[in-house]
Amino acid sequence: MNATISIVIVNWNTRDLTTRCIQSIKEHKGDLSVEAIVVDNDSSDGSEAQFREVFAKDDWVTVIQSGANLGFGKGCNVGIKRSRATYVFILNPDTEVFEDTLRTLYSYMETHKEVAIVAPKLENPDGTLQESIRRFPTANDQSVILLKLHHFVKNLEPIERYLATDFNYTQEADVEQPMGAALFFRRSVLTELGGFDERYFLWFEEVDLLKQVHDRKDWKIRYLPTTRVLHHKGQSFGQLRALKEQHILNTSMLKYFAKNRPPEEYFLILALMPVSYALAVGVQFLEWINILPNPKKRAGSKEVMESTETN
Repeated sequence: MNATISIVIVNWNTRDLTTRCIQSIKEHKGDLSVEAIVVDNDSSDGSEAQFREVFAKDDWVTVIQSGANLGFGKGCNVGIKRSRATYVFILNPDTEVFEDTLRTLYSYMETHKEVAIVAPKLENPDGTLQESIRRFPTANDQSVILLKLHHFVKNLEPIERYLATDFNYTQEADVEQPMGAALFFRRSVLTELGGFDERYFLWFEEVDLLKQVHDRKDWKIRYLPTTRVLHHKGQSFGQLRALKEQHILNTSMLKYFAKNRPPEEYFLILALMPVSYALAVGVQFLEWINILPNPKKRAGSKEVMESTETN
């Protein structure tokens, strides 16, 4: 089919959420020519079978079984390579679109040729704003996070800079790092950059890609508050254990710093890695005995990673 928008969703053991995501697209795509490409990363919850059964009559839905857990970026690349549309909408499986989402994003890109990526406003399931804009990471803010200082000291300047706490979510703006849950790309951008860097298994892959786009002065990354996407946050990645999370995060962080930051910042982050493992266990223990709040009980680990990159 000749689609206008290709929607790529990477699924890993989020069968019901992904089904709801696709159903929201079906309900709200209207007269737009849309294809949904679901890449299943070898789920064990019956995801593939459910998708093929529920959407058997929807020829605009394609299900691809990767045969292994490829990670997020590589999984996205599988879907991107299969896609054919002018625009590629990368959606997390724990999202849902609204009546005007696809039409607004498409129309905006058609009339703003300088924009490479547009990111909609994200909302929590209760309708409240989900803060989704960050600045690119530096050694200052990531050191604070690796040392877990943000759990004990509030309003730290490096963290507030990184989390863009001064950002006005009511206004359209050029931004650095919108959350990767819903990113609407111009296909030509993904083609030129070759998609996501597959050396990242999880975390920092979208940050790295956004950095490549941002460094091109003729391309813009824009936040658009006039349309929205519902985001449940963290339902897939909340299945990982604390030390495994920390290891994946550390590995991805080092790759990002090696590629995008000065050598002295890379070596500082590298030196803090052993400490971060011990502190991850300590923080998990404090959460277990209820001395520290546990965000995973509210929304899953990806929420923490997207707000401060680790707990």
